[in-house]
Amino acid sequence: MKKQHFIFALLLVALIAVATNANAFSMKGEKVFGVQALGYYELNSDWESLYFDFAYNGSTQTAGFGFGSFFELGLSDRMSMEIDLAYSRLTYSNRQINIITENYFTADVVGHYYFLDNETYNPYFIFGLGAIMSANSVAPLGDVGVGMHFRVSKEFSVKTELLFKSAVLLNRGEGRLGVCYHF
Repeated sequence: MKKQHFIFALLLVALIAVATNANAFSMKGEKVFGVQALGYYELNSDWESLYFDFAYNGSTQTAGFGFGSFFELGLSDRMSMEIDLAYSRLTYSNRQINIITENYFTADVVGHYYFLDNETYNPYFIFGLGAIMSANSVAPLGDVGVGMHFRVSKEFSVKTELLFKSAVLLNRGEGRLGVCYHF
């Protein structure tokens, strides 16, 4: 099966699932609070990470780790808004003897569109805006990605997300793993 056919079939299955589950799930009025750990890599950086040495089309990528917290509010059956605050630290070398540590703070307001539901998992698309701040600069940030809540119980879930963040300072791929309380 060609790759394009597989992707088309997967999208068709997802659309059928959304159509058949349209009334089975509602985010409206639900509130979620949680904490999360995050790992990321930066594309096309001039720096060399002390943790990882990625090669990508002739340029170097750097990677780092962090943590954050979030609050999500259900606005409608399938849409919610989330406020994320995160801290991350990157220790890298400038390909000489210098070792540099950079602290980043991010603040994001993102939307979630929940496209499928069952009793165990709730996948969603992520889109939003924010800002990234370091000791030297502040820049606007755009976010796109996918995520999922794995329900452990009615009140608790484990959240996973894969995001692409783009700003003047950086282009960052980010993975998150968090614990959520639903109320």
